[in-house]
Amino acid sequence: MTVNPGPLCRLLVIVATAALFACAAPGTNVVQREPGIDQNNQNQNSDFNALKKETTVEIEALKKETATQIEALKSLEERVTSNGAALKSLKKELDSIKKAGFPEKALRKVAPPLKMSRKSKPINTKPALLYQEARGYMMQESYGKAAKLFRAYLKQYPETQLSDNALYWLGECRYSTGEFAEAAETFKEVANLYPKGDKVSDALLKAAYSYLSLDDSDRAHYYLKLVVKQYPFTPAGEKAAVKLKEFQ
Repeated sequence: MTVNPGPLCRLLVIVATAALFACAAPGTNVVQREPGIDQNNQNQNSDFNALKKETTVEIEALKKETATQIEALKSLEERVTSNGAALKSLKKELDSIKKAGFPEKALRKVAPPLKMSRKSKPINTKPALLYQEARGYMMQESYGKAAKLFRAYLKQYPETQLSDNALYWLGECRYSTGEFAEAAETFKEVANLYPKGDKVSDALLKAAYSYLSLDDSDRAHYYLKLVVKQYPFTPAGEKAAVKLKEFQ
């Protein structure tokens, strides 16, 4: 007997389809998101964004604090360099005085030069003694007498450790007495004759001041810029920078 497969096949298809839907129906709840999951994800994203924002703020604050500390260290380094140069100059004078035979206790006091008559007054032949005598007169504002001794020092001792200092102070004597043209030339000689000395930056600055007193703004501006460029982290460089702002 021949069986017609048409109805049987349709029945099998119907049963299979029903079974498929029966199996798929419970899984529908699995595929769908459980209640509250979206809300939890949103809360987590919100917390993450808040943490990210807070971290970014802290990083920026740390960057600013670090930059401030770097500037403070840079400023400290500049002051140390400046003080080191000043100490070097003082040590040079002290060493020269000690070599001249000054007792240690006498170095702690600056005694004024002895008063002598013009006829009997000798000029010291030891470089440190002559230098100190000249400095003593200068501190007493006896610039003429001081200048005379500084010139004598430079004539007798042009190549000692204090020669550049003596020439610088000679320029200061001339500046203090209003001889600004002579002072400017003297200060420039300090840089030309003793380019490795520790008075060069101060000498160039005072050369600029001398030209300002002569109303020669072009030369004054030139030497101020020279000091700022070559000696930016020194007291002279800082003073020159301040003075340059007055030209603006």
